[in-house]
This record gives sequence, C-alpha cells and structure tokens, in this order.
Amino acid sequence: MRLADRVSQPAEYLDAIERLGLCIDVIDTPERALRLHDLLREVLQLRLQQLDPARLAQLRRRVADTEPDPIRRITLLLDAGDVPAAGATRLRPPAALIVTSGAGSTLHIVSQFPPQVRDALPELAFVRGLASWGQHWDFPVMLQLMQRAEDEFAARGDTERAQLASAYVAIALIAIGRCDEGAACWHGSAARRCRRAPRRSCSRPRPGTTSMCVATRRSLR
Repeated sequence: MRLADRVSQPAEYLDAIERLGLCIDVIDTPERALRLHDLLREVLQLRLQQLDPARLAQLRRRVADTEPDPIRRITLLLDAGDVPAAGATRLRPPAALIVTSGAGSTLHIVSQFPPQVRDALPELAFVRGLASWGQHWDFPVMLQLMQRAEDEFAARGDTERAQLASAYVAIALIAIGRCDEGAACWHGSAARRCRRAPRRSCSRPRPGTTSMCVATRRSLR
C-alpha cells in the first residue's frame, strides 16, 4: 500500500516537508514539484525495491516514457529491467550525443547493457566506435566497431546508417595509414549514395587519392 493511500491528508505532509526543508529542493516550475536529496531518494528506492519491486519497475518505466534525455531514459529502462525497450531507444545523432554528454558518459551507459545485447546492436557498436575516436583516438578499435556496425545495419536493411558507418570505416582506415583501402571505401560509399539518389549532386571517385589521404590524416592529428 502506498503512503498516499494510508495518509488522509497527504498534501499537509508535503506542505510540512517543504516548510521544514527535509532533504528536498523546491523546483521552480509552473506546477508544484519537489526534488528529493540524492541519498534520500536512493534509500526510498531501495526500500520500495524490497517491498514491491514490480511497482518500482513500473514507476521507472512511467518516468522513462516522458524523459526527453536519451541517456537518462536508457538508464531508467535498464534499472527497470526492460532491456529490449532500452535497446530500442533511438539515440539522438551519436556525434552530438558524445559532444554534449561526453565520451565517458556515453561509454558508461553502453556498458550497462548485458554483453550479449551490447554486442548484438549495431547502434551501440556505432556509438562505441565514435567514442573510441573522441576519447582515445583509438582508430583500430574504431575501425573494428564501425565495420561491425556497417555489416549489421546492412543485414537489417538500414542502408542509410550502413553507409554512414562505412564513411567512418574509411576515416579509420586512412588514419591508420591504409589510405588506398580508405579511399576505395569512401568512393564506394559515395557511389552507392549516388545510385540511390540520382537527382542529387554526389561526389564521384576522382584522381588524387594520395592527396586526399594526406590531407585527411593531417586533419586527424
């Protein structure tokens, strides 16, 4: 039974808690909102986990339904044990996610997925590949992860994201000195984009592969 079901006047208790400032902060919003102190919130969640774990999971899923931030939404869903829903959450453009949240935070949330799920989802391989570049400039790891993402996106029929992963494969190849392979990969991806959208202006393979390789490698230093 919830506290609100046992208390005849729950609003009075909230008034008293707010007046006394008992481990809460008042949020400046149009509607009345109180934010619990982190320690108190953790204690209450632990207590509810012991008394009614199903209800705690339900509450976390309810909050996740209206949470605009993908990192927090995924965390809530994973805490609720809803791994499929967490895996299906569409991350905003991963490059923007890493810039705004940081590579470390992004890799941390990816690490919360069970290994079998983490290794099966191309979205997570793609994010990990970008983070490997952004955090450690680890181009061999980036190459491996982007190749996996490209293959799995292609197997799923997601051509657009497979081509995006292929472009990052080309960047990683050039960065580690495999320039001819990187240029061929880049030109192949560009040619596929042109075939899919013949009315659009697309870059075609051109001479000067060596120059492109040198310029790209310099920009990555």
